Amino acid sequence: LAEPPRRADLKAVLHLVRDDRGADAHRALASDATLERAFRRAGATNFTRCCDWAQTSGADAIRAVAAADVIVGMHGAAMTHLLWAKKGAVAVELFSGMLLELRHYNGLWFFARYAPRHYGRIFLPVRGRQRRSELNDTQADRVARCARPSC
Repeated sequence: LAEPPRRADLKAVLHLVRDDRGADAHRALASDATLERAFRRAGATNFTRCCDWAQTSGADAIRAVAAADVIVGMHGAAMTHLLWAKKGAVAVELFSGMLLELRHYNGLWFFARYAPRHYGRIFLPVRGRQRRSELNDTQADRVARCARPSC
C-alpha cells in the first residue's frame, strides 16, 4: 500500500461510538475526551461522534463516514461502514484487552487491501469484562499517531 495521507491532511476525525453495558461493557470506551484531545493535538480540526444507532439512519451514518479523514472505533462499533469511507481515509480499530485472542486476527485489513484506505489496530489494557475500556493520554496519543503511519 502507498503511504497514508500526511497528518496535515487528516483534519476530520469520526469516532464510531459503541455503547455497550453489562457483559460487553469492555467493548465501549468509558469516555472519548482523551481521544479527542489527542487528535486535536495532532492537528485535527473536527472531532465528531456517530452514532446513536436507535436514532440514526443508515444514510446519516454513511454520510458521516464518507466525510471523515480518520475513522476510529472499538471493534464491533459498526466499523463495516468503512465501505463508504473516502479514498485515502484512515481507520483505527480499537480492541478491548479482553479480546487479546484476536491479536492474530487482521481486523478490517481487507478494507485497506481492496480499497484505497489505510488501517491500523490497537489493543487496550485489560480492565475486566463488565468495565468500559479507557484510554490514558499516552494511549490516546498512540491512536492519533496510528492515523498517520501504519501501526
